Amino acid sequence: MSSRSARYLANADKCQQCAEVAYTPGTKRLYGVLTSQWRQLAEEAEWTDRIVSQPLLEIRHADFLQQIDKAEYAIQEFGKVLAANNRGP
Repeated sequence: MSSRSARYLANADKCQQCAEVAYTPGTKRLYGVLTSQWRQLAEEAEWTDRIVSQPLLEIRHADFLQQIDKAEYAIQEFGKVLAANNRGP
């Protein structure tokens, strides 16, 4: 899946193409404004994605480390149970 900014830039390109083939000056101007707005939205999306992505990566990493800790604890407990069963009654 492409990024939001890439999708918005694709929309801007479509609007630009429509502006180039539009018959009336009003329609050309409308598509020109839409092109500009899609490009601005793409810039803002890229900026927000950059700001948000780092904290999300850190949160995912922290969650992953917690899962590893839980798995290690479970393995240790399982080892204790096995050791107790091997000792017998």
